[in-house]
Amino acid sequence: MRRLGTFVVLAVVSAVAACSDDVTAPGKTIELEIVSPVDTVMARGAVIALNAVATANGSPVTVDLIWESADPNIATVTQGGVVAGANVGRTVITVRTGTYWTSMPLRVVNADLAAVAAVLGDPLRGHLVTPLTAGVRSNVQDALLGADAARTSGHILALRDHLTTVGSQAAAATGADDRVMLATLRLLTDHAVRQLGLGTN
Repeated sequence: MRRLGTFVVLAVVSAVAACSDDVTAPGKTIELEIVSPVDTVMARGAVIALNAVATANGSPVTVDLIWESADPNIATVTQGGVVAGANVGRTVITVRTGTYWTSMPLRVVNADLAAVAAVLGDPLRGHLVTPLTAGVRSNVQDALLGADAARTSGHILALRDHLTTVGSQAAAATGADDRVMLATLRLLTDHAVRQLGLGTN
C-alpha cells in the first residue's frame, strides 16, 4: 500500500502531490492534504495558517499531526500549522501522522506590500482607468480589484498575476487613447510587481 499526500492551494485550480513510499497499513490508506491560503510564496514577516486535512479511504479522519520546517531560519511552523516567514529563502513544510506525511515547498520573499498598497491607492489609477473604452476598462478594473484583494490577503503570486494582467491589456490595446492610458498605468503596475521580491531568491 502506498503512502499518499497531496498539496492543495486555496483559490488555485491545480493541486500538487507530495509523497510516496510503500508502507503496511492493512485495510487503510491515509491521505494528507496541506491547504495554504497563499499558495507557496509568502512575504518575509508575514504569518499564515496552514491546514492539514486527513482522510482514510476517502473519509475524513481525526489524527495527531506533527508539523516541521526544513529550515526554521527561513520559516517557522507551530504545531498548529501557523507559519511565520523569518528570512528570504526557500524551505519545505512537512506534516506527519504516524508513517504518513506530505510536504509543500515554501518560498519567503522580501515583498514590500506597503509600497504596493501605495501604488494601488494612487489617485492617478482612477484617472487612467475611467477614460478607457468599456471592454478594456472592465478587464483592467477586474485585474486591479483582484490585485487589491490579493495584497490584502498576502497572496503574492495572485497579486503578481493580477498586476501583470494590466500589462497584457496594455500590449493588446488597439485604440490610441487606450494605449496612452494603459502605458502610463503599466508603469505603476510594473513598479508594484518589482516590490514583490520575486526575482531575489
